[in-house]
Order: sequence, then C-alpha cells, then structure tokens
Amino acid sequence: MIKPDGVQRGLVGAIIGRFQARGYTLKALKMVAVPRAQAEAHYADLKAKPFFGDLVEYICSAPVVAMVWEGKDAVKQGRAMIGATNPLASAPGTIRGDYCIDVGRNIIHGSDSVEAAKHEIGLCAFLFLFLACLPACAARPPPLRRPPSLPACRSDPPPPTPSKSQGSPRASASGPPSPSRGSTSKRLAPRSSGRRRGGRGTSGGGGQTRSRRPLRALL
Repeated sequence: MIKPDGVQRGLVGAIIGRFQARGYTLKALKMVAVPRAQAEAHYADLKAKPFFGDLVEYICSAPVVAMVWEGKDAVKQGRAMIGATNPLASAPGTIRGDYCIDVGRNIIHGSDSVEAAKHEIGLCAFLFLFLACLPACAARPPPLRRPPSLPACRSDPPPPTPSKSQGSPRASASGPPSPSRGSTSKRLAPRSSGRRRGGRGTSGGGGQTRSRRPLRALL
C-alpha cells in the first residue's frame, strides 16, 4: 500500500514500475480514502504502541493506493525491495532507501508474511470488489432509453420559380441581348419606285419595263 505521502509526492508510477520491472504481476489496484475503522483493523498489531493514534490519523488523512502483487516469493522479495521500516537504515536501491528519510513518512507498507498478506487482502477485499464486477458490467449492454416524442416533420416549400416577366437571372443581370452582326430587328420595307440604271428596263429607252420586285433584306 502506497501511503498518503507517496501519493502526494507522485511516486505511484515509480513504485509500480519497480515491481513490474522485477517481474511481478499487478492483480488489483485502487486509490481510496481509508475509513478509520479499516485503518485501526489494519494496524491492530500496533495498537499498544504510543504512535498508534498518530499512525491511524495519518493513514486516514489522504487517499492511499492499495495494491495486490502476484509472483514467486512475492512477500519476501517485496519486503527486500521496500527496505527497512526506518528509511535511514534502508540500503540504497530500495524504495525507502531512495525516496524517503523519515520513519513517520516511509511512503509504503508491505506485508511481512504470507499470513499477514492474506489478512490484509481480506480487510481490503471491499476495495477490490469492483474488479469482479467489471466483466459483468462490460458484457451487460446499457439500458435503452425511449427517445422523447418529436413534432411531425414538415416538408420545406419548393423554391419560388421566376416569372416570365422577370426573365432568367442571367438576362436580368446582363440586360437584354444585343442583336448579332448582319441581322436586323425587322424586315426592310420594299421600295416604292426606282429601277435599275441603264440597260433594259430603264425609262426612256423605249423598251418594255421589267416587273417590279420588292427588295428584301439579307437575313
């Protein structure tokens, strides 16, 4: 169990990394605020000590990280990795020898025997109860909620069509089209008089005049 000072100093990752690098398997972990009754039961073997009250108050003062590690000779090797209770007596390379110097703030607790480990895991069983519920919760689909009633959908009205008087947008933007070259807006009226100059069909020549044909514009 990483104590409040280890959590507050941000040493959780470093401590977990040491056990994982050694080859142990993390079976359960949870950050929790320990109730006072749970703390007193946890340190029941130290109840006769004068520092028992301060120790309980300290453990309950802030959240801790409870862990269960699994591996070969995990209890004995775990105690060796943690170091002596007094950090000043801990060898360099141990967790307490590297990260703390005060016996009242020795950042971590470890079971000293297999029997003690079973007892402490039993006391902390409520901390890890949620782990057994995770597979069931993951397999159970969330409940379906009936969507609220929605108003009837109304189709949008079609866009307005331009009238013939308005003309197309292109024509209104650019103005009326200009007539092309070589075309006229209307046919030319035929000439009322006039004949070909010279030759047959001219006046004064004495010959017959040709029929008058109206001139038409070239389209």
